[in-house]
Amino acid sequence: MRMTAITALVLLCASLSLAQGTVSRREAYYVVELTGRDGSESYAVMTPEEVKAAQADIRGEIRYSMKALYLAQKEWAADVTNERKSFPRSAIGKRKIRTVGRPYKTRSEAEQEVADKETGLVEKARRDEERAKEKERYLSDLQRRSQRGGRRLSSRRGSNRQPGKSQAQKNREANREAGKQALEDKARALYEAKLAEVKQRREGGGAAPPEGGNL
Repeated sequence: MRMTAITALVLLCASLSLAQGTVSRREAYYVVELTGRDGSESYAVMTPEEVKAAQADIRGEIRYSMKALYLAQKEWAADVTNERKSFPRSAIGKRKIRTVGRPYKTRSEAEQEVADKETGLVEKARRDEERAKEKERYLSDLQRRSQRGGRRLSSRRGSNRQPGKSQAQKNREANREAGKQALEDKARALYEAKLAEVKQRREGGGAAPPEGGNL
């Protein structure tokens, strides 16, 4: 009878321990930093199970990335709208995920930390923009002073047209940057579509074709 009572107590403690462990796992919330394929950063709240699933998903892409990239480049080359435009392979970055600090006991605490970090990203972007504007103002001022010095030394007329050319150059650079961004966005979207296609076909039970071959 004594042994039965002790056994029952041990079993009860084990049950309570397991129950407490389950609650702890359920109440653990991680703040994670996510890096997108375009290099952008964001934050999110995830449970340990969600973190593991996301990590596994990212690791799993390695099996399909080369095939997806091959198909994306092939379709890109066949698209007449991309004539004389090389596929911007460097635009296809790797997705990343990492946990930040220790887990929180409540989701609300983790969400507050995410909000704080997102605010930090916004502030960083604002500071970067201000620095870029300050640099542009400095270079413009330097150019104006150089032009004034040049006009004093030169006897030729028409040198005051230079500022207009400078603005035209700025417009061309802005247009080139916008075009580059649009091209990279298009390439990433195409790659994502091919990645999903390859993953669906291979995990759907089909045999994996040779690299560079047909699906």
